[in-house]
Amino acid sequence: MPEQSPLFLDTGSIEVVTGDKVIDYIHFPVTESISSSYTTLLPDPYLFATMFSDITNASSATSTSLFEFKVPNRRENYFYPHNSIVGVSTSATATGVRIGLQKQNLADGIANIKVSSTLTAHTIACIGSQIGTTFALPGSMVAINTVYPCFVKGLYNNSIATASLKNVVLLQSETNNTVTARAESVSYNKFVGYSSSANIIIEKSIPLHLSTGSLKLISGSDTISASYLPATSSQWLSQSLATNVANTSNTVYATVFSLTGLEDNIKYLANLYIIGQSAAAATGFRMRVQNGSGYRGTLYIPTSTTAPAIRNSEDGTNITSIAAGTWPTLNTKFLVYGEYTFTKTVGTTPEIQILSETNGTAVTAFSGSVIFYIPFYTPVV
Repeated sequence: MPEQSPLFLDTGSIEVVTGDKVIDYIHFPVTESISSSYTTLLPDPYLFATMFSDITNASSATSTSLFEFKVPNRRENYFYPHNSIVGVSTSATATGVRIGLQKQNLADGIANIKVSSTLTAHTIACIGSQIGTTFALPGSMVAINTVYPCFVKGLYNNSIATASLKNVVLLQSETNNTVTARAESVSYNKFVGYSSSANIIIEKSIPLHLSTGSLKLISGSDTISASYLPATSSQWLSQSLATNVANTSNTVYATVFSLTGLEDNIKYLANLYIIGQSAAAATGFRMRVQNGSGYRGTLYIPTSTTAPAIRNSEDGTNITSIAAGTWPTLNTKFLVYGEYTFTKTVGTTPEIQILSETNGTAVTAFSGSVIFYIPFYTPVV
């Protein structure tokens, strides 16, 4: 689907679209923590990139670009959950394949990189908001010329509202032997919304689409306080955190998201991305998902720059709080995330909550944190 729609002048002509003069098709409001669904024949708002040929690197000092995600200047902060699945191989078992993330601006992204090191383990790099180019360093791989998976999972945003966003997934050899990122590796980003309402500061008018389908001209002093939601058959629901949620208690949970308005006895798939931070490196950030039934999935919280704490669901009950223990770097944002399914039970409101590991030390979920979820049924449209 198109990323941008043209701006209409009040004279009826069309203005040339530039990077800082667009209205995007927005799918998830961020100015309010609410749920909303939408329906149409438009595809989901995913931005895909696929490698059509192998890319090699034989240097332990110079990296090669695999995927570049770039967004031109905008009027405010945009947020994109990111996933890359890269198939890699090495020409020597003693040479690991380094996968890294390069950020144009340090605060433009947080990510968790997992590179296969054996058939049963990954080497992990947790990249914070103020951490530069970082690689997962496996050191070795199981067999030569055999393709193994690597994963980059993150949350990108243009940290400076008027600056462009460019994050690059990188390939590098561990010991100057040839490593290869294989064709058909993929990278995809889903647009999930703004960080705040859009204040229209241009002189010309912009048409707003009303629920009736007609257009309304707005003046330069008007604002857009929520996303424009075109209908889509995907039936995704979403929430985005408009303001920070902090907690200094190690006994009383603070709620980040309440998933209201869900249908009873329906199963949902949830993808959760929290921009997390702790005020002390010795204090971990704890999280749980609760209420509902049939939970299946995993929560991940970074405990160092090379490892997350993991909490798996157990027998369908709530996914309980992780005893994280430590935070990689104090006052630095890292990715806290979860992937799970659950069933909405009668009389419950599914929630995502956070807790400090040490009483009195603040842990924070920042604005721009998102959760999007979809029911496992076909609604009547």
